[in-house]
Amino acid sequence: MTNYILDFTQSATEQEISDYLTTHNCTLIKTYAHFDKIYLVSADSEPIASPLLEHIINDSATAIT
Repeated sequence: MTNYILDFTQSATEQEISDYLTTHNCTLIKTYAHFDKIYLVSADSEPIASPLLEHIINDSATAIT
């Protein structure tokens, strides 16, 4: 499984976010308290782009320098 950071739009509701995560088989790892609607998830394949999402970042491939 690969980790992804999902940045949802401000207009996305909690129910829409929950439905998206369920539909795309994403396992929630963390919700960032200081950043609204940004989630760290684990998934077998990259989540599919959606109007609900502003960004999808492959966190496993992102090196911290």
